[in-house]
Amino acid sequence: MKKRSVTILPEQIKVSCEAGSLLLDVLTEAGVVLRTPCGGRGVCGKCVVEVQGGASEMTMSETDILGGDPEKRLACQAYITGDLQVVTQSPGRLLSFDISELKTGLAYGLAVDIGSTSIQISLVDLPSGQSRVVDSFLNPQRRFGHDVIARIAASVDEEVYGKMVRLLRWRIGRAVLDFLSNAGIVPKQVERVVFSGNTVMMYFLSGLDVKALGVYPYTSHIRDFESFSGQNFGWPVELSPELFALPAASSFLGSDLVGGLAIADKRGFCRNTFFLDIGTNGEMFLRTPTDQILGTSCAMGPAMEGMNITSGMTADIGAVNHVWEEKGRVAFNVIGDASPSGICGTGLIDLIALMADAGIVLPSGKFSGSAQELSESLGLSFYNGAVQTVFLAEKAGVSQKDIRSVQLAKSATLAAATILLQDTGCAKEDIEYVIIAGALGENLSAASFRRLSFLPEFPNAKYIFAGNTSLAAAEAACSDWSFYKRSRCLRDRTRVLDLSTHPRFFELFMKSFSF
Repeated sequence: MKKRSVTILPEQIKVSCEAGSLLLDVLTEAGVVLRTPCGGRGVCGKCVVEVQGGASEMTMSETDILGGDPEKRLACQAYITGDLQVVTQSPGRLLSFDISELKTGLAYGLAVDIGSTSIQISLVDLPSGQSRVVDSFLNPQRRFGHDVIARIAASVDEEVYGKMVRLLRWRIGRAVLDFLSNAGIVPKQVERVVFSGNTVMMYFLSGLDVKALGVYPYTSHIRDFESFSGQNFGWPVELSPELFALPAASSFLGSDLVGGLAIADKRGFCRNTFFLDIGTNGEMFLRTPTDQILGTSCAMGPAMEGMNITSGMTADIGAVNHVWEEKGRVAFNVIGDASPSGICGTGLIDLIALMADAGIVLPSGKFSGSAQELSESLGLSFYNGAVQTVFLAEKAGVSQKDIRSVQLAKSATLAAATILLQDTGCAKEDIEYVIIAGALGENLSAASFRRLSFLPEFPNAKYIFAGNTSLAAAEAACSDWSFYKRSRCLRDRTRVLDLSTHPRFFELFMKSFSF
């Protein structure tokens, strides 16, 4: 296929690509950062660029958002047909805090949580341990697949594998350098960087072969990651901190789960505790009354993070993040008080729970025969076409397929949690604390979550929404080396349960669909 030339301004970058390549992919591989909170659906308008030359015809989404200006395009919608010149707008990043809030200004660490969908970075003041999130962005590997299994499959091609490793390292390196420049922090002040994330992401980051992680018996030969070089991230010589990662427990119980276990332990949740980290994978552990620790992982898919959903997007400006009934009508909140551009994971769970309570959605997950009239009575719009969809607003709706995606996620977590209880002999009544972690858990409604039965009903438990414990663990390890050692000790005490070979998992999974 004929190569096309793309000139990127003001970065003064010139690259070549195959005709028919998506402009967003070409820019990403060239090292140009664009915001895509809607996951490339063309509805948020954040990836707008100016173009001259060979590009595909404008889509309807672009016409609606850009008003038909032929020189402006959405990078997630435009395909390259000929030689092209692109002018990008640097997204910039305003600091969300005054750098003087971090007391010493002398020695810092960076904590980096690498998730399948998104990556977060915190700055840690090493003497005090005080931390602040300074950047959050989509994992650039998403173009190779939304989940780790798809990315492992893509990595079989050695050239693609090399791209995936370089892209991940480059994007993190770029974010760190941009932040330090904006904050006025001298690179030599950064003394330590700690990574956390699922095992597959740690393998990619380390440049290790990931293929064995995706093939039975899913063996993780390396569970401790301690040797990194800043040069792999494109950092200058003067930025040369210690780099290491929290330990993993198995192929699909990564340092994010081990970090969550260590954070829970640090906060006093040592027994009678059930922990679930919600993401593309649902990672969980159970600490019993006798302090057994049993951990497992199940595939939830990207729906909880707003991806692969009809109107899904990350929790960014324009996302519906809460839905509730008020005086017989549906009300909702939009992040940033903006017009709705889509719906994120917390809003999706709220809306489905509300529809289940109203009879719009049956326990089976299907729309009821009265879905249209019941929806309209609440102020919702029901589209009864080829794909039935309930709309909160023009760009925020939930289809039958979306409901099924949530059912698959909740069936997996409910079945996995049930097996942990059964295999330890722990009764639901014994559980005193249910800890929900992950970015979703910072804004999740406990009532909606429990209404959809993501977990067994724990009658005596207090629900605690702990936010991103993977990032919190990396922050703790930055300033306290004993935390790192404690996390390894807890990892070594954890018995890992493999659901792929468990004799009861599939049966319980099939029985767990109902809302």
